[in-house]
Amino acid sequence: MFVSLMPLAKALPVISLFLALAASVESRDPKLIAKEIREASAAADHPAVIALCEELRRDHNEVFSWNGFSYVLGKAYENVGDAGRASSNYLQAAENHPLLASYAFWRLSRLQRRSGNLPAERLFLLESLIRDDLSGAAKAANKRLSRSYFESGNLDSAAMSINSGWGTKSPVLWLADDQVLLADILAALGNTQRAVKLYWAVRTDTRNGDDLDLATVEGLARLRSGNSDFTESLADLDPNALFGNGEVYQSNRLFEKARAHYKALYENFPDNSRVPESLFAIGRGYAQRRDHKNAAEWYERLLDEYPENDLAAEALYQAGNAFAAMGETEESSRRFQQFIEENEGSERVPSAYLNLIDLYRDAGLASEAISWADKMLAEFPSGEEAASAHFAKARTHLSQEDWNIALMDLLQLEANGSGSGVSGEALFLKGLVLEKLNRKQDAVSTYLKIPAGFKNFHGWLATKRLREISQSSGSEKLRSTGQSEIETALANFRSASTEEEIKNSLSVLRSAASSKTEYKTREASKSGFGPKREYRRIKFTEREQPENLDLAAEFEFIGAFTEAAIEFQIHEGKTGRTDSEDQRELIADLRKKAGMVTGSVALAEGRWSKIPADYPAEAMPESELRLLFPAPFKSYVLKYSKAERIDPRFVLSIMRQESRFEADVKSIAAARGLMQFIPSTASEIAGELGIDDYSQEDLYDPAFSIRIGSRYLSNLFRLFPDQPAAVAASYNAGEDRMERWLSRANSNDPARYIAEIRFAQTRDYVVKVMNNYRIYQMLYDENLEPLPMSR
Repeated sequence: MFVSLMPLAKALPVISLFLALAASVESRDPKLIAKEIREASAAADHPAVIALCEELRRDHNEVFSWNGFSYVLGKAYENVGDAGRASSNYLQAAENHPLLASYAFWRLSRLQRRSGNLPAERLFLLESLIRDDLSGAAKAANKRLSRSYFESGNLDSAAMSINSGWGTKSPVLWLADDQVLLADILAALGNTQRAVKLYWAVRTDTRNGDDLDLATVEGLARLRSGNSDFTESLADLDPNALFGNGEVYQSNRLFEKARAHYKALYENFPDNSRVPESLFAIGRGYAQRRDHKNAAEWYERLLDEYPENDLAAEALYQAGNAFAAMGETEESSRRFQQFIEENEGSERVPSAYLNLIDLYRDAGLASEAISWADKMLAEFPSGEEAASAHFAKARTHLSQEDWNIALMDLLQLEANGSGSGVSGEALFLKGLVLEKLNRKQDAVSTYLKIPAGFKNFHGWLATKRLREISQSSGSEKLRSTGQSEIETALANFRSASTEEEIKNSLSVLRSAASSKTEYKTREASKSGFGPKREYRRIKFTEREQPENLDLAAEFEFIGAFTEAAIEFQIHEGKTGRTDSEDQRELIADLRKKAGMVTGSVALAEGRWSKIPADYPAEAMPESELRLLFPAPFKSYVLKYSKAERIDPRFVLSIMRQESRFEADVKSIAAARGLMQFIPSTASEIAGELGIDDYSQEDLYDPAFSIRIGSRYLSNLFRLFPDQPAAVAASYNAGEDRMERWLSRANSNDPARYIAEIRFAQTRDYVVKVMNNYRIYQMLYDENLEPLPMSR
């Protein structure tokens, strides 16, 4: 029953209250209101949570207070920007429900921090620690307290706080983070020797990430020069420190600081063995900033001064790329040809040939491009390299709309038997060419060879073409019957010309697949989703129950799912049961309801990883598709995408591929947050939006990341109107490259210009984003409301 979640001492009065209220026809059942609060919380519908909680408080005040609903009401008010009402409700939660007090005071401390009142922040942090020093909130409060003292200039208290907290901290990165903070505190106190020791302890620990490495390097720079503008202090660094610091700055994409270190090494220690690497790194840094002129200059310097170094060949290759990007065809061609001549057997040689082909295509010299493709085939008559050459010839002839010769190229590619990952793509282009030659039945047969599973974008494009052919063919029989019941059902589904035919063919397909082992997969465990009775119905008089489990039960019941997931995960960690699949699914479900869907996406992907590649998304269980393609951070996505006039479903498609909806993720390329922005691009977009107080840490904030991501996507759509595939490619590799690929294809057909993307990672990224997008369009409308699926 509803009251089973309360301390037993309070249960009887509430039962009496329920009996009294039962006679009332003006108020609703509090159990129903509580259920709706949980549902509204899971949907991140903050105004609805407020309305429902206020209804519960008005009509059933004791139930509202004793069960802690003031906490979730405080969260809802905080989310809509009403800090005053949020604070009032958090205080009420702390007073009326002691189990929630630690979290309530933690949230109050965050509100004070945002207002700039650090002394008040610390008072609430201390209250959080006093109320429950084992909760997730207390751990966070303990960590934040030291930094609050430090930010206030109260250095002695900061040092005492962080030292006293070390004994309770176990995660490795927390410890390293604390070491950096303590080093900062000691440096400010003048204890330079110990600060340096701590910085180096973190710097030499390979388990730490780029952020911590950067913090130590900048901390040491401040000690040397009094600030992080270290120009005058570089003369004091030895070659290893200069090169190591340069690597840290380069990996964080702080290219000017990296360049300063590399140049100091080059100028001060010209005979050091790391000088060639430094020259190459300077060139790479310029290239990453699209400053191709300076990039070429530094690559050439390496070639001139260290022609025998192992990096000379790569510098020659990259110089060819730099000149190509500047449109200097002959200079680029000379370097690629020199590379081919001097580096026989290098794995870069095939790429150099392909670069020459693209170089001459970009210059409008198609015959020269074909000539280099033929030279490549003479050098590599079979295998993957030959397939790439045939495909390059096919793309060239496609751009000239020479369909017959393009078909010959694609047939030779098919006969080669190796497609370097482009087989589905090449088959689709072959189908298009066959359509251009009015060979529709051959086109149908070709399209049906491309698997149309939920991960296959080109398979979906093929299905669209099959349906368009079917609709335009009248009574002409174009459908192919497969060899098995499933193959026939798939063919009929893919070439269906009406909604009714699609629905019927899906029914036949599901029926045929249900008897085949390879098409069976386990859906999400039903016992792992929704309210968990086995841990939710707790008698609080039984103090042997782990306290984290008590908190998980309370928070799950009131709809505070983030907190429930944290506490349940802490409890499972203590009991050693985190490897249980049911437990992982329960934690993932709690996190999903809190808008943190990474875990549930990963679990669903695991369940569907072995399904045959030809099984379409439309045939999958709707519940599983929505787990695979959720719509988290809905309010932020709608707010900022609508402001920028872009489709919120496309924002989700990019976000899913960039970060799997993990807000605090950082890539090896120093991109941060949900939308994976590098600091320099984020700074530019923040400036456009008039955000003056931007910091790198803001990139981990979902609202900020989605806001600048939406603006950046909007800018790209202005460059490539109505071309989401081109926008996705630009987002990943840059709009300058996308403009070259579009020009090279001589077509606005996504299948044509995606084929021109030479970077395997970018091509894979684009087709995955576009596949995400078509499934999001199938599942949600433009307001991210669920759409019914064909059944």
